[in-house]
Amino acid sequence: LVSPSPAQVGGTAVGVGCRCIQAMAAADVARPSIDVDPSPVHAVDAMDTAEVPPAAESVFLRTDRGRGGTGNVTWKAAKALKNALLAMEASGNFRGIGADQGMRVLELGAGTGELAIELARAGWRNIVATDGEPAVVRNMKYNVHANKVGHSIRCLKWDWADAPPNKLDLTRVGLCIASDVVYYDRPHTDLAVVLRRLFDTHGASANEMLGVPTRGLRVLMMSTVRMAHRDEGGQVVHLTSPDGLAGWEGSSLERFVTEELPEAGLGAQLLWPIPGSGEDDMTSFRLYDISPVSAGSPP
Repeated sequence: LVSPSPAQVGGTAVGVGCRCIQAMAAADVARPSIDVDPSPVHAVDAMDTAEVPPAAESVFLRTDRGRGGTGNVTWKAAKALKNALLAMEASGNFRGIGADQGMRVLELGAGTGELAIELARAGWRNIVATDGEPAVVRNMKYNVHANKVGHSIRCLKWDWADAPPNKLDLTRVGLCIASDVVYYDRPHTDLAVVLRRLFDTHGASANEMLGVPTRGLRVLMMSTVRMAHRDEGGQVVHLTSPDGLAGWEGSSLERFVTEELPEAGLGAQLLWPIPGSGEDDMTSFRLYDISPVSAGSPP
């Protein structure tokens, strides 16, 4: 069922709690062929002076501006996915995640690592956070250890065009999560292939831990519906859709859900209303539950 329907700033570090810092350099915005959302949850400046220890109640993030692009910003979809996952856990989903059991939680395109860090602070264990950019992964490791959750999170580099890293055992992955990984104005068949590989190789032992005996692996993906336009200089700028409909038709997200996933034998079920959204306006977001489909079945 598919339906288109963030203390110290300017210096070097940022403690991120209830306050959101909305800052992106104009140079970042003008980068050709890159998605730009003018309102990320928070962006952080380059680390080039002494760092500030994190406050106990805050998530501490740093970045190295200019190295890693969008991986140095935590986007709003990650916050929405965190809320959804915690709400689903509270309602009885994902049994075993909060305990140190054998199931692995795999995050694709983890960027700053904030989503994994927030989940670890909420009691989740055995999280493997991955990203394809080496500089982003190095910075993610720093953030994980700065927030004292290294016992819960392992950070690995994984370019989807490559084989999984040796330290990642796909057969032990029971839950795969991702936010705003369908982002650039380009095909995402590599992501679809990775998800297909996960379903083909995961361990059946994850069934009981997830509490969903009919499915061994669960894949949840949160995406923002964006409107894309190309300016006279050939730069593609994507802005958040105001109603979740504008920009859907012809978008990379539509193509991924309706074409690229089915080509890999996968379908995407839209979960609505989004769990944990409360009174927040979620019309610009889509939460998809991705799973294999039988031959001849509609996506």
